[in-house]
Amino acid sequence: MLCCNGAAFSWKSALAPILALSTSEAELISVASCAQEVNFCRKLATELGFIQPGPTPIAEDNTGSIALLEHGRFKGRSKHVHLRWCFVCDYVNTGVLRLVQTPTRDQLADIGTKACPDLQLKFQRSLLRGGL
Repeated sequence: MLCCNGAAFSWKSALAPILALSTSEAELISVASCAQEVNFCRKLATELGFIQPGPTPIAEDNTGSIALLEHGRFKGRSKHVHLRWCFVCDYVNTGVLRLVQTPTRDQLADIGTKACPDLQLKFQRSLLRGGL
């Protein structure tokens, strides 16, 4: 889910196109999809005259996938992931993206993919409306 000035303007909820062998790999798949959308939106905004000087933050709750993407160390059980998702590492290294460790309870995208407790749903719904 992409937000600008606190309001969501782009989101997607779908089954992953491939099978993930671990939770870290499943998170990499979703981060890669988000990175592609961020890259498109940044290019579109630039064409419209809105240049974003800093990296776009991506909220991620899986520390394993953050470590893989920030350090680019794909070894052993994660080696097969490298070929498919290394472009995300390039976005992080060139300053297009910044991965932000976010607790699961604060993941705004969960409102579209998981059943949330009432209080969490109300909190996330208020964030979707720009904090109103």
